This record gives sequence, structure tokens and C-alpha cells, in this order.
Amino acid sequence: MTLETSLPEAGLPAGARATDGEAAHAAPPAGRIALIAAPFNSVRRPSIQVGLLSEIAREAGWHATTHHLFLDFAAMASPDFYEAVANDRGVAVGDWLFSLAAFGDRAPDPTGEKLIAAFDRRDRDLLLHVRTEVVPAFVELAAAEIARAAPDVAGFTSTFQQTAAAIAIGRRLKQMLPDVVTVYGGANFEREMAREWLSAVPEIDLILSGEADRTFPVLLGAIADGAGFDKVRGLAWRGSDGAPVQNPPAPLVTDLDRNPVPDYQEYFARAEYFGILPPGLRNDIRVPFESARGCWWGENQHCTFCGLNALSMKFRSKPAEKVLEELGELARRHRSYHFEAVDNIIDRSYMETLLPRLSRPDVNYDLFYEVKSNLKPADMAALAAAGIRTIQPGIESLSTDVLKLMRKGVRGLDNLNMLRWAAHHGIAVSWNVLWGFPGESREDYDAQAALFAKLHHLQPPSAGIRIWLERFSPLYKDEKAFPRKFRRPERSLDFILPPEMDKEQVAYFFEYELENTLPKGAYAKIEAAIEAWKQAWMQDWSPRLTYFSAPDVVTVEDARTSAEPAVVRYRGREARVFQSIIEKPLTAARIAEKLGEPQNRVDRALRLLAADGVVAAEGGLFLALPLPFKPR
Repeated sequence: MTLETSLPEAGLPAGARATDGEAAHAAPPAGRIALIAAPFNSVRRPSIQVGLLSEIAREAGWHATTHHLFLDFAAMASPDFYEAVANDRGVAVGDWLFSLAAFGDRAPDPTGEKLIAAFDRRDRDLLLHVRTEVVPAFVELAAAEIARAAPDVAGFTSTFQQTAAAIAIGRRLKQMLPDVVTVYGGANFEREMAREWLSAVPEIDLILSGEADRTFPVLLGAIADGAGFDKVRGLAWRGSDGAPVQNPPAPLVTDLDRNPVPDYQEYFARAEYFGILPPGLRNDIRVPFESARGCWWGENQHCTFCGLNALSMKFRSKPAEKVLEELGELARRHRSYHFEAVDNIIDRSYMETLLPRLSRPDVNYDLFYEVKSNLKPADMAALAAAGIRTIQPGIESLSTDVLKLMRKGVRGLDNLNMLRWAAHHGIAVSWNVLWGFPGESREDYDAQAALFAKLHHLQPPSAGIRIWLERFSPLYKDEKAFPRKFRRPERSLDFILPPEMDKEQVAYFFEYELENTLPKGAYAKIEAAIEAWKQAWMQDWSPRLTYFSAPDVVTVEDARTSAEPAVVRYRGREARVFQSIIEKPLTAARIAEKLGEPQNRVDRALRLLAADGVVAAEGGLFLALPLPFKPR
């Protein structure tokens, strides 16, 4: 790896570096602001924070430039290396790479050898090369590019591993432009975290936390007018004595439809400049958009492990017509028809309002949404027709008992049914199996392991993992309900942050051990079952389990374990029982009532179907496993 892959001295070609909206303002701008997305944001996604706030700043009369500088760093360090670091939620290697540039002599691992030894990293030489050669060169180039824009304000957003890089760039920028006001925000600076960062890092002037859509222009006005910061909600700043001052929280934004369409033009120009994106249609990028905030399920019951929505779960959404307009505008601007909703959960009303509009012949998008996993088969068909081809439904488990411990409000067979109908309609499902919940039992996981062996015709989970302990989650906040043996900030922070910093105040992820949980060995069977399931999807043939159906007869073709299917035919009562549990799980009593059959005979039919591996049973409920052969 050499530094010849870095930006030329002049940066991007003229006109490609940033969009500033000057033509929209006849009057001189109220000020100049640069909005920066630092490493490590995935190169496959522009920053919606930067894109949205730049447009809000322009509406407030400011000259705004955007700088997706993580693309520059990816080009310098190699995109493959960069993406591997960006997608790692274990050790915070991304922040460690920039810690020396961010904190100078206060960095706790100046040679870089401590973290490498502590985590037994096998990529030592590459990591040290990037840390000692690529990072300093990048920080210099990045700060110089921002300085050329001559901003009065530099704004940095930080989620996951963006903090140290943002501080490093801001620190060097302050040396170049001593009068620039640096503003930081994002999930890594929420609430109590802001005060500690402000105390520890002199290069951070201001921290704006909470929803900034309405407070951001107020802050810009305060900076332009020199009127003081005490009226800016959500702002942390330094008083006359240098001590941090934290204003009351920012109010929730209730009128999301007032927000402008985010501006991603500079991201696409920069990505094409570096060859990260080819010219033409942008098929490998999902353009982020927002249609809702908060979580309507979390308002009712907060999932125990979820650390999202630190300030409020209050659910708000945009009108369907507004969402449709924004998607159309983004498609026209950026030549991309692949979109990713950043919403925590889809608005239930969109099933009747937005999805029918997305299903029209003149609209053909590829969309990602997070959904709740108890959607009906008709809902899944509606998602597919609307172009929602990838979903994250928060499945987490196929055990009702474990789902209750999570407070998910759904049954195991409901989650399984979603996997069935997603597969039938060609919808990709992003999901994991989680464990480590207080009150769980070995039986919960052994039963799932046995079930997984029958599900190789459905999309497997990406992984099985112990739950993360996230700041703001119930597991973090409510020690009375979830007693713990210990909790401490994630260990890699010891090699990143200055030792005088209170890591408990700024960590987002924590190492922990909770009471009343299982030992690691208890998950061996389910781990093996997940691996076998994933391996089944890597063969040169695809596992299948389908059925054909007519009144009183069902034929099942079973190719879950062999490319050559086994064929089984059911007639009479067995066929009718099978047909009754195709759409949703039912109890034996409900099946008997529905068919007008004696329950003992229904029970016998269910035992036969279960023995053949074509019906799943849990908690007195039964569900057919095969998929319809014919599209529905």
C-alpha cells in the first residue's frame, strides 16, 4: 500500500467538491459552514445527517459545503480494508487508528502495540502502516480541503467509529483556522456523553445533541449574531469560567414533512472521482431517506437490548405523498433507484397509504425498511409489490419464551411465518439470533437448534451472537430489573481515549455479565445449527420445500437435504389440516373448530405432519413449513 492512492493536492475537481446553494440566496450569506462526515461511515452510503443539515443551513441563509471525507480515507487505505473496519462492531479499531492524531501526547497507546497485543491482531503491520502513515497524511489533506472552503463553522457528525477521526480533523483544522467554531453531534455525543467530551477535548467548541432539525438554525443564528448560547436547546458549551454548560434537551421534531430533501451530490461526485462508484446507474448504493422517527412499538414496550432513541420513543412520520415526492427527487438527482429508510420501524399506516403508491406502474424502486415481524402474508405481498425487497424485521429468535424476555411482543412461529412469506415473495431478510437474556433456559436454544435443521429452505440468520450492552437500553439503565455482576466500558477504549477521561460517561458499548444467564457452552447446539443452515445456502443447489395443493390433497416436494426432491402426498384429513395452517399458526383446538373435525383426529394428523418435518410446533401452535409452488 502506498500513499499514491491519496487525493491530489488540489482535492476534487472544481465543482465536484461540494454543493453550496449560493445561487438560491441573493443576499450575502449569514455565514459559511462546512459539514463533515469522517471515517468510518460505510463507503456505500452517504451521510443523511450531513445531507439534511446542509440543506437546513442553506434555508437559514448560510453558505454550506459538504465533505464526505471518509471516501478519501477509504481510497488511501484501500476500500476493502476500510469496509472491514467500518463494519466491525467488536474492537473499535477505527477510533484507535485515529487516536494519536486526535489526542496527541494524551493518547494511551502511542506506539500502537498495546491494542494489537491485547486483541491478538494478526494484521499488525497493516494496522501500524495505516495508523502511522496513512492517517497523518489523510488528516492533513482533509483539514486543508475544509480550510479552503474558509468556513466560520465546521460541523462533525459521529456514530459508531467516527469520533476520533472527527476530533483529529477538527484539531488540525483549528491549527489552520484558529477562529473556526467546531460543532459536534450525533449518537456518540448524546446527553451525558456531551459534557465529558466537552471537558476533555479543547478542540470541541460546541456539542449539539438531540434532534437538530430546528435547533441547528437557531445555533447558527446565535453564532452569527454573537448573542450567546443559553437559548439553544440541546447545546453543550463552555461558560465564561470554561466549565461545561448543558442546556435543556432539544424538543422533538413533530413536523418532519417540513424538512428539505437531503443533498448528496458531493458524495456521489467524490465517490465517482475515487472510482469507488462507476459512472452511470448507482446500483450498488442505497440512498438513505427518512420517512419516520421513533418507534411505535417501543412507545408501548421498549425491547430490552435496544439503545436507540435515547431521548424519546415517540413515533412520528411523514405523509405518504411527501415520502413519494422525496424518493422521486432523490432518484432524479442521483440516478439511483435503490433506497434505504433510516426509520427504526415502518409506519403501519403506510400499508394503506404509501405502499399502494409505490406499487404503481410508473414507480419502480428497490427499497429497504425495518419492520415488525408479525406482518401478515398479505402485508408481505404488499411489501414486495411496492419494491421493498430487503427488510430488517427484528426477528432475533424463533423461541416465544426468549422473545418474551426481549419484550418483542411476538411469538416464535410468527417470526418463522415471516421468514416463509418473505422467501415466497423474494424479500431478503436481515436477521440474527440473539442470546444472553436473564431468565433464558437451555431448552429455549436446544429446541431452536432442532427446528433450524428443518428450515434450510428459508433464509438463514447472518449470525448467532450474545446481546450487546448498549447505552440507553433497558439492560443498561434498569439494574433493578436486570441485575448484573459487572459492567465496564468496552475494553478497546483503554487504548483510544486519554486516561483522564471518564470512559463510563462516553462509552456506547459495554462489557458485562448479567445475573441468571447461561454459560457460553449452553449455546453450542444452536451455534452449530446456525452454521449448518448457512452452509446449506453455500452449496451448488438451493434447498427447497414447496407444496402443490387441491381440495383434500397436498403434494410436498422436499429438497432441503438433497438436490433430488423427495415427494410426499397427503390426502383427506392430513391435507385439510395442512391447508389450515398455511397462512398462520393455529392451535389444534382452533384447527379442529375450523375444520369441524374431532380434536383427537386433528392431533393425530398433526403428529404425522410433524414427524415428516413439514409442520413446526411450539407452545401449542402449529405452522406449515413448505412454501406455495405458485406465486400468490
